[in-house]
Amino acid sequence: DLARQAKIFSLNMLTLDVETFKDQDGSMAIYCISLYDGSKSFSYYLSDFKSIDELIKALFNKLFTREYTQRTVYIHNSSNFDLIFLMKYLVNMENSLVEPILRDNNYINLKIKYGPNMTYYLNFKDSYLILPHSLDSLTKTFNVKTPKGIFPYLFVNSQNLNYIGEVPEYKYFNTSKITLKEYETYCNKFN
Repeated sequence: DLARQAKIFSLNMLTLDVETFKDQDGSMAIYCISLYDGSKSFSYYLSDFKSIDELIKALFNKLFTREYTQRTVYIHNSSNFDLIFLMKYLVNMENSLVEPILRDNNYINLKIKYGPNMTYYLNFKDSYLILPHSLDSLTKTFNVKTPKGIFPYLFVNSQNLNYIGEVPEYKYFNTSKITLKEYETYCNKFN
């Protein structure tokens, strides 16, 4: 019965993640947004679109549909990161109504109504407020089979979004969270 409940829960939720890089001005800019609906994942890369506006439009065309109405979209640490980048697009979306519930400057719930007569809606929630741990820690706690990997976040820029080549140097990874040995193990996967 627990497996059935878990399946029902997963059918009613989506997860979303925003990836960014620092642009020439030192500002953070979106280069990828990924969505998982419980069975399929969708990733929207800036390099596949003419602009961030087109990327967001493609994401919204997938997300704000009848298929996904009444679901909850969980975004880890969205109040302090992801929603900051998405909010201007959400509040300016045509034929929609944004209803936030805030506490201590955190989004407890961000309900977005859309569609004919605003009959459809999605709830956006910050999963970090429910499970206040890093995704890496959570994957270990819950024995996730495909844990969060390491990534050279400091390497990404507007010039190398489609980078193909050797693993970037250790300095481009979060060296406060991964050891040199973990980096070397990661590099060996690509020999």
